[in-house]
Amino acid sequence: MPEQSKESQNTSLLSGISEQAKAEVKKISEDGERQAKEIVEGARKKAESIREDAEEKGRKQAEGILEKNAQAIEAEQRKLRLKAQEELFNKTMGRVKEKLQALTERSDYRSILKGWIAEGAIGLSEDTLKVNASERELKLITDNVLREAEAEVKSVTGRSVKIERTDQPPLQKQGVFLTAREGRLAFNNLAEARLERFSTVIRRMIYQHMEPSESESE
Repeated sequence: MPEQSKESQNTSLLSGISEQAKAEVKKISEDGERQAKEIVEGARKKAESIREDAEEKGRKQAEGILEKNAQAIEAEQRKLRLKAQEELFNKTMGRVKEKLQALTERSDYRSILKGWIAEGAIGLSEDTLKVNASERELKLITDNVLREAEAEVKSVTGRSVKIERTDQPPLQKQGVFLTAREGRLAFNNLAEARLERFSTVIRRMIYQHMEPSESESE
């Protein structure tokens, strides 16, 4: 089987966390949208109040007051919107982190680990690899799991790889850590590293999800 393009492999790597993030953004976006609407509505009311006060003082004075305050209103609105987006991002990251931790209780967690191992092997592009994990997870990473991960790498890339458990002490964190060439190359697929790699994707999803609320106010 010919090797898939690097773009196809990267797309495969993105799928897991991206889907979890989408689900979490969908769950809490209602709060984010309400925040954005309140921010925009507050700015609109402030601008209207300034306009009404200015008009009472005459047309010329109104133009001067509105011009003077327009930039300040826009800056405050942007500041509040960014704050709302950041709060939603932090909340989403927290929810996804909880979801990752909850995976360890699932009956199919062994299969999830297999996928993470395969991802790391694809990312390293080496023929011989060692995998490490927490003591609890190492018990789930059986020879059958490693052979299935090797088969998945073969299916995706066309490469034959050999993956074995490391003889190093177990890790303390959730996820898997792959090394090659006696540790000189590594692929960190711990849960916290996966979350960090997809933080940009999650930010983009949040901003795009909140955008309709912002455009409605213009």
